[in-house]
Amino acid sequence: MQEDLDTIATQLIGARERAAEFGLELWTESLHFLRFCWNLERAGLVADRLAGSGVGIVMDLSHIVAAGEDPLAYLDRHCGRITHVHLRDAVPGNINLSIGNGAADFAAGLKRLAADGYTGHFSLELETRDVTNDERPAAAAKAASFITDLI
Repeated sequence: MQEDLDTIATQLIGARERAAEFGLELWTESLHFLRFCWNLERAGLVADRLAGSGVGIVMDLSHIVAAGEDPLAYLDRHCGRITHVHLRDAVPGNINLSIGNGAADFAAGLKRLAADGYTGHFSLELETRDVTNDERPAAAAKAASFITDLI
């Protein structure tokens, strides 16, 4: 596993260097449910290897919750290194839920991000698996309203 983590970090750092040639940043969503770095420990091991490299860290609350991890523990581990945040809901084992249909504690996570000095952007991820096509506009408006009240 250590060799795989080293390879991942080396490739990300190389990609970041190439992206910088074009004035772009590179971020990684390292804690990604059902992938190699599926939990807090593995995501942390990648982050350790990326420290000081310029590769940003994306926090996705849905992946953290789906992995059965605590978003506040994630923030403890990555304090001051978050460059972007994805917002979608989840429950342990299921990442395919619209905001309000899962167990993510957005209020606590967003409050903590603000307390840690996060000033970056948020991406509202709109799930398509738990709503019908006709329900999507209302689900998007509901999610946006809910999150806006917390930010």
